[in-house]
Amino acid sequence: MKLKSLKRKSVASVPVDFTGQAKKFAASVAENIDTLTGRRGNIIDRAVTFRDLLDAKILKRVSGVLRSGGEDIEVVNPDDDDDLVDIPPAPTSLSAAGGFYIITLNWSLSKYSGHSHVEIYRHTSNSLSAAETSGVYDSYYGDTNFYIDRQIGSSQTFYYWIRAVNKHDIAGPFNSGTGTSATSSVDYSHVNGLITSILNDASSNLGFRQRITGIENNVSTVTTSTNNLSSTVTSLNTTVGTNSASIQTNATSISGVEAKYSVKIDNNGHISGFGLLSTANNGTVTSNFIVAADRFAIARPFNNSDTNITPDYPFKVVTTATADVQKGVYIDDAFIHNGQITNAQIGDAVITNAKIQDLSAGKIISGTITIDSSNSIAIQQGKTAYNTNTAGFWLGNDNGSGKFHVGASATNYLKFDGSNVETTGLVVKDPSNTSNTILSSGGAFDGSYISDLTVDTFAIKDEAIIAPSFTANTISSTTTISTSATTTIVTDTISAPSPASGNVRVLVMGSVDFYPADTDDRGLTLQVWTATQLNSSSYVPIKSYAVQGTYYGSWVQPMSQAITAQLRVICTSAGSKSVVAMAGKMVIMTIKK
Repeated sequence: MKLKSLKRKSVASVPVDFTGQAKKFAASVAENIDTLTGRRGNIIDRAVTFRDLLDAKILKRVSGVLRSGGEDIEVVNPDDDDDLVDIPPAPTSLSAAGGFYIITLNWSLSKYSGHSHVEIYRHTSNSLSAAETSGVYDSYYGDTNFYIDRQIGSSQTFYYWIRAVNKHDIAGPFNSGTGTSATSSVDYSHVNGLITSILNDASSNLGFRQRITGIENNVSTVTTSTNNLSSTVTSLNTTVGTNSASIQTNATSISGVEAKYSVKIDNNGHISGFGLLSTANNGTVTSNFIVAADRFAIARPFNNSDTNITPDYPFKVVTTATADVQKGVYIDDAFIHNGQITNAQIGDAVITNAKIQDLSAGKIISGTITIDSSNSIAIQQGKTAYNTNTAGFWLGNDNGSGKFHVGASATNYLKFDGSNVETTGLVVKDPSNTSNTILSSGGAFDGSYISDLTVDTFAIKDEAIIAPSFTANTISSTTTISTSATTTIVTDTISAPSPASGNVRVLVMGSVDFYPADTDDRGLTLQVWTATQLNSSSYVPIKSYAVQGTYYGSWVQPMSQAITAQLRVICTSAGSKSVVAMAGKMVIMTIKK
């Protein structure tokens, strides 16, 4: 919104015959009016009018009926105006990503008036009609367009559709007729157990769990051939004293459905080797290649033209740990398109887009952090919910409202419940002198400056000062003021002051504009009434022209009682007085002393 000076003339110059305090007062009024209209001083000090709010679309203008004073205008918050509730647009860019027992959804939604929530549909098949038949899976009321589906098993695939719903419960179109799918991550522990069982069977079949026996210091080759079996086993063995080392090569084909080739070394009971096994079961052929070794590596081949003969092992596997090397797979450089890691320790990571369900970090350095606005989503330490009394802090969404709570509720704390701030034990120190307490919630002040302050009730050592209550009323119909009964123009009632002990002084001030209907010279008397009795009166002579009457009243009553004041009028001359209209204004002020 661009601020500009209001299109009004400057206040007229102070009359030259004004002197002393009158001249200073008039000059001060002129300066303040020029500042508020933007004619003088900094433009940001200019007053904001309803027209400014209407132009900025913060408020909406609603035309009403015409009256003698002009057009009756009502202004409303556009977000609360039912006329401005739009049909929701279709969400776009829906994406889904699987994790460990979760699937996360992201999407884009153009802004529109009257948004309520997003409906999420889910199904095991890519069928929108089937998903609609199953009904709404979940409703998302946040504003970050990010949703986590936690009702997911291991390696499950689901299709998703979403649509926006406005506050009139009218749903917009789906993002697409085709579902967006994702598959959750595999349960590693379960799948790893299945793979291990298969490899154990293959390892036993290849003979890696049996020692080489029956060969002594020679080479033996045994070839067997039948209709169902063809096998060649070559064994070599050396023995020196109590030490024995054997190597055996086995190539076998069985009944046209199984074949294996293995090389096995038995070095004093330490069996290692490699083997390839292929088996057909129910028409399905599967194969296993197993390496049984303490260390296994893939190396770059050697070339006679190489000048650098340093070995290069980009992929290494250690199955038996030593004092210096842990067992595991060691990879120099890895290029992984799609990976799943149960536990990871990363020294330095560059991640373009991360979807993290739970994060535990010693330090986070970030720019803008936006948290989901779903209920109970929060940044917290020590506290598990907004109203938890334990020490710590909580900042997040609680039942649709942004709230924070710092400190322990039983001692010192600072709370914001979405509308009000509550605190106890608050101390504000002077930054240039921390021994100087500027403000303490216990009541200690060493000095303070407040540029603008609005207070409902201001209490100083139980001497309550209540903010003035203003009310006005206009009687626009022709009214006859008689001498026998009063006519009430303005009535106002305010609640009992607090604390409700002792007495309170009530001050009532105001004025009434009278517009006579005739030229009769009649006098009227203004009266100030409490709820039940006359308090004071003021005589106003009325002729054929408009006149203003002022009044004043004062009384003492208990602070435990509500305060009611009325402005009435009665004709004090003989006969009665007819008036076209009366416009009254009244101010009630209270003070304990």
